[in-house]
Formats: sequence, structure tokens, C-alpha cells
Amino acid sequence: MGNHSTTLFLNIDEKEIVTDVKAHGRVYLDVPESSGIQISNLSLRFLGNERTEVSYQETVPMGREARTTTKCATGSSVFLDVELDLTGAEGKHLNQGQHEFPFTFSLPKGSPSSMMVTCGYNDKCRVEYTLEAILKDESGNLIAQSKRPIIVVNSFKELCPSPMYIEPVKVPITSCFCLRKGEALLAARTSTSVLCQSEDVVVNFALGNNSPSLVKAVEITLKEQVSFRGGGHNGKGLTTVLYSNRFLPNAFPNFVNTSIPSKDTTAVDESHDQRILCDMLETDDCVARFHLPETARNSFLGGLITIKHVLSIRAVTAAGCENPTLMADVQVRTAISDGNSFTSTTPSYTSVPAGWKATVAAEVAFPPVMIRRQGHGGDRANPSCDVPFPPTTSLIGAEGGSGGAQAFAGLLDAVRSSYTPCFEFERWIAAGNRVSDLQDEQAQALFRAAGGAAKQVQLAGIYASAVKSVTCVLVVKVASVCKASSKREVVEKLLKADIVSDKAENASLVAAELTSFQYATVQKYLK
Repeated sequence: MGNHSTTLFLNIDEKEIVTDVKAHGRVYLDVPESSGIQISNLSLRFLGNERTEVSYQETVPMGREARTTTKCATGSSVFLDVELDLTGAEGKHLNQGQHEFPFTFSLPKGSPSSMMVTCGYNDKCRVEYTLEAILKDESGNLIAQSKRPIIVVNSFKELCPSPMYIEPVKVPITSCFCLRKGEALLAARTSTSVLCQSEDVVVNFALGNNSPSLVKAVEITLKEQVSFRGGGHNGKGLTTVLYSNRFLPNAFPNFVNTSIPSKDTTAVDESHDQRILCDMLETDDCVARFHLPETARNSFLGGLITIKHVLSIRAVTAAGCENPTLMADVQVRTAISDGNSFTSTTPSYTSVPAGWKATVAAEVAFPPVMIRRQGHGGDRANPSCDVPFPPTTSLIGAEGGSGGAQAFAGLLDAVRSSYTPCFEFERWIAAGNRVSDLQDEQAQALFRAAGGAAKQVQLAGIYASAVKSVTCVLVVKVASVCKASSKREVVEKLLKADIVSDKAENASLVAAELTSFQYATVQKYLK
């Protein structure tokens, strides 16, 4: 609603917006003839934001005493801000009366899901989206505005899913008197590199123990860690155990406490032991299955908020011995939004008044949007932090690729800037550009620009599905710029597609780039 008896409101057809799915909405405008308003512009603003509230204590000297007060700092980091003009050049000639403006919009795959976390009494963080209709007169003065909160659900599903192997850890086993009794090797893998709420999580582990000390139990734990900051202060954060179980050896019929008898520590024997562990992981001798709870949140790395998930596998040995423990960051994708935790005084839907007879405009669509990788930290405790806000429309055209260096330069800029670099790569391919035309150095630059380990793994799946042939030289160059936690998975994505043309001649290059354990897990694709 607005002044001068002008009515303005907007409705969204969908209760939840699923990423990569077109959503529909409509703006309703009623300008009575008696208002005398000349409309200049009616626009929509689509905003995505991280917001934080952090409580902290401040001590102020008061004479001989000191007074401690609790204050609240806030933070804001914008990752999406794009506008759409609904009236265009015809806005000034818009007739007074009732009007409807239908529109559509969508968010790229991998966009952050809406969520809210409350820690303690005052500390809060949330990822929120809003749509706002803004009506201005000829002088640019605000006449009316209407805002709607939007609940977004990330529909991401991994392309060409492949297991994630966790590098083995070797731990010396000692007695209570610190006498060396042998060593224990522990390795593990998950069924996929992205744990999805809609599917069972499968964890295989393998243990090599050449000491007389037996393993009493194996503990598997998945934790969710939420951290955030605002106003130069860190929030209390929140750690939630999503899954925890302790397995006794008799839970696994084929569990062997002394599966690797060799006590040698030479490089040759160590490589041999790791290959045995790799073979053990391919079986279901030691496997745990569980389901992610509905309370799990999506993994997120933003400008102010971080949600990470840590998987740990711990072998509990006899008293006085060190317990071998594996820990790895994993990606989690949930099928349910955290929208129920939102409270808003703005109704989600406004009924059209009785007797409404409006002139309906042609449907318009928001331009392809881009989720920025790093938001601008609008810190109220630090007003000098004023950085110009870059555009959040896609840097890649929706129609036709320009080809050559210019097209790749645009792709590289988009991948560097976007929180969803894989979607920008898919958009570049859809624009008519051919992945097979990329030089090895360009592919290397592309994976380097993708940033995070999970993004590099996703990018490898898209790359492998878009080409008919790659070389071991390309695989090695790409792997050389990947994160340590994603290098093996990227290599497997490219090799698993069975498109390597020189694997007989140059398999040794791949072996030189990976550790002996990593190579043992992908060697089957090079035969």
C-alpha cells in the first residue's frame, strides 16, 4: 500500500522457490484518477542477503569502577541485487486505473538456501531473499512499495556422482610404557562427494593393524558447524551432531583386527599397504549406513556466514594407545528448506480486491542472475567499509557464444565472480561455446578460478560430460591446480568418463601427480 490512495502489492505463485526452476509472480497496481499522480517508473528489485546479529560486552570506566554493558553488532553481506523495469519507456504514459504486471524469475543451481540460525540469547544469522516492487513519480519520489520474503530451496544434484576417498592416516601403537608395538592404518570413503538428505549416506572404512593391540570399536560422527560474524565481532556459533554411532568389531562379520601383517616402513611396503586398504574399501566388509536428519542445513561459505560439515572416523584401541582418527570436510545438500524458522509481519499473499478489473501487461522476465561468491560486508560498526556494488546479472550472454578468447575471458570472469561457478560454465556451454575448443592451459585456468574443492569436483563432472576425448596431460594439468581435498575426485571424474585417449602411454604422469593411495583408487580407469 502507498500514499495518495495508491494501491501496490505483489504476489508470488510458489510458496518455495526451487533453484533452476522458473517461478512466477504478479504486481498489482491501482492508481485512482483522483490521486493526480503521474507515474514515471514501476520496478522490481530482487535481493539476496546474509544478515547477522552478534551480542558482545563492552566495559566502560566509570571513575574508580567499570561498567560492563551488553551491545549488539550487526552485519550485512549482499550476494544478489538486480532490478527489473516493469513499465519501461511507457511508464510516463501509463493510464490511471488498475494494472497487473506478470513476471518470471529463477535462481541458478547451487544458490544458497534460505536459512536462519539462533545461537544463545541474541546471536542470529540468516540467509534471506526478498522481492520488492517500487513505484516512483516523475520527480523520482517514492509513491508506494511492496516487499515479499522468498523461501529458496537449493535443488542441486551432483552430476556423475563418484565416491570421496579420505587419505589414510598412520598412527604408531605404543604400550602404557611408551614402547612401540606396531602401527595402525585407517582409511575411509563415502559413497558420494556430496551427501544428500534424500539418499542414504554410505561410509566404508578399512583398518590395517600390525600391532598386538586390538581395535575395540569404531566411531563415526558427522558434525555441522555454524560460524558467523558481524560488526567486527564473532558470533557464538553452533555445533550440532547430525550423526554419531559406535560400532563394535562383531558388527562387521569380516572385520579383521590384524589385516596387514607387515611391519616394514619402507616406501615400497607403505604403498603396498595402501593398495590393500584401497581394495578393502571396495568391499562392504566394513560399512555404515545412515540418513541425514531433517534438521541438517546446506553447506555454505558466504561473506559473513559459514556452515561446514565434518565427518570423522575413529578407531578406538586399547588403553594407553593413540586412536587413529580420520577427519574430512564434506558437502551436505538438504531437500527441505529452513523456511519454517522465519517469522515476518509481511503476509506471504495478498488477496485481490473484489471487483478488480485490470489491464494486464505482457509478461516480463528477470535477466539471468549471478550469485556473487563474496558479498560486501556492510558492517554497521565499520561505516567506512563502503565498496561499490558490482552488477549481479550474469556475465555470460544467454544467446550465442562469441567464440575464441573473448568468450573464454567472459567465462573466466563469471567463474571467478560467481558463488555458483559450475552453473556459469553450463550457461557458457548452452550459449554455443564448445568445451573441446579449450586449450589445456585454459582448462587449467578454469579449474583454478572455480575456487573451492567441491566446486572443482562439480566442474570436472560437467567438463567430462561435454567432451569426447581428453589426454592424461590435460588431466594432470587440471589436477595440479586443484585443492588437495578435491584432486583425487577431479581425476576420477575425468578418467571415469572413459574419454582418455593416451592412458596407455601416459598413465605414469597421473601416478606422479597423485599419492600412492589416490592412484590406487583410480588405477582401474587407466587399464
